[in-house]
Amino acid sequence: MPAKSSFTPEQDAKGKEMAAAGAIPAAIAEALGKKVTSVYSRAKQTWKIGLTRSRGVVSREAVVEAAKAAVGKGEAVSSATIAATLGISEVTARRKCPGFFGQFHYWKEEDVVNLRSLAAEGQTAAQIAERLGTSARSVLQKARLLKISIVSDRKSIHGTRAGALKAWSAPGRKEAQAEKMRALWENPEWKKATRVKIQASRMRPDVIEKLRAVARKGSSIETVVNKILTDLKLVEGKDYDRHFHVGFYEFDFRISRPGKQDLLIECNGNYWHSLERTVRTDASKQEYIHRYHADKYDLKTLWEHQFLAEGKVAATIGYWLGTVEVQPVALDSLSVRPVTLKAARDFFGAYHYLGGIGRWGVCYGAFLGEELVAAAVFGHPVRQSTAKQWGLNSPEIRELTRLAIRPDRQAKNLGSWFLSRASALLFKDLPEVKLLVSFADETYGHTGAVYKASNWTEDGVVPPNYWYSDANGFVTGKQALYKHARRCGKKEAEFAAEQNLQKIYGFKKHRFILRRSA
Repeated sequence: MPAKSSFTPEQDAKGKEMAAAGAIPAAIAEALGKKVTSVYSRAKQTWKIGLTRSRGVVSREAVVEAAKAAVGKGEAVSSATIAATLGISEVTARRKCPGFFGQFHYWKEEDVVNLRSLAAEGQTAAQIAERLGTSARSVLQKARLLKISIVSDRKSIHGTRAGALKAWSAPGRKEAQAEKMRALWENPEWKKATRVKIQASRMRPDVIEKLRAVARKGSSIETVVNKILTDLKLVEGKDYDRHFHVGFYEFDFRISRPGKQDLLIECNGNYWHSLERTVRTDASKQEYIHRYHADKYDLKTLWEHQFLAEGKVAATIGYWLGTVEVQPVALDSLSVRPVTLKAARDFFGAYHYLGGIGRWGVCYGAFLGEELVAAAVFGHPVRQSTAKQWGLNSPEIRELTRLAIRPDRQAKNLGSWFLSRASALLFKDLPEVKLLVSFADETYGHTGAVYKASNWTEDGVVPPNYWYSDANGFVTGKQALYKHARRCGKKEAEFAAEQNLQKIYGFKKHRFILRRSA
């Protein structure tokens, strides 16, 4: 709520009298010792009088003449002194005399001649301003009006990739910007206003055309990936495709890999792909490929911040394409310790067949110095009933949701060696956990050998799932089709037959468990 005005009855009477006589708001404010905005508000809400605005009351020529007179007397001129002399506001003084920025400068003919001469010599705006006794902004504005080219005072890396890297590598810069944006998005009014502006801007024809052009051309990080693929001697349209559709979804790149599934690559911007609706869409795309097209495609994700090191992105793509040689590592040179969320997301996005971090819980990694070689995530089971089949409560069980090893860093028994130590570390850090569970999916050729070598016990088999597919390969999940059938008052099989949909079964999963030792 705005604070109540502190106008006295005497001030109200004098203000109404001056306003009725045609005085401008700046003069009334000065007479009453108030701000101009306060006078406007008081006149509208209490006096019920429309004020004469200062714009147009005083001409530009009058402002310039007042400035000339002050300069002729050798006085220091500012917007405040001009406003006081003519009885106008400082805003009006600056508007009427656009050459004013900080220290007022009236441009004489010899000043213009000097400006042209100094600009031709290659002097910067700051250097010219110092010679003429004015501000750099005044020099730049006068140069624009006269169409005079002036050397920029900015450093050569400003606005370049090198400049951005330097700025964002400054200590605390990322944290400060993140905190600032977090505070803004926690403000409901700011969030609502921003979304309204974004939606309105997207409806403008010029913005729509720009968005279409970007979609056709691809984002800046897509351009980097395209360059990397070209450097690898891959030919677009033959070895890889851009904006490739699988079923209902579009993916940034599809790369052919003879003898293996085709590689799908998504290039995700950090901001847009952190929004709730986009996170849901990304998860749906991963699930769609994983569940229904795992035999054809392998989906990977590259994040915007990874492109700060373009060489690392190129190496990652090389890993996926199998063009990087395997380097052996010694097990005694590795250490196992916790992994941060950001590092885990990058690692699994690059090296796990499902991409992403799955259900987040705790993550441990095997490090070669500071390089992450293997990682495992232990999260809570999806269903509460999972723990009950072993007579446990939900906090007493964790599921191994992700396990991956870098394909270019290998050692004999590395998988079982790492899993044994990661499991032991989890039991140590979480005393309440009594049992670990994981699943080996035959869809991806997993038989559970790494679990058996780590002393896990096979506890059963999960029956295969199924889905429906039409002649064009568009997939519908069994739950979605069941709901459609119910709406039509039909059985699932009957509805599927009418739509010419074929039921397709996946592969079974082997369940393994590891109990805490006594």
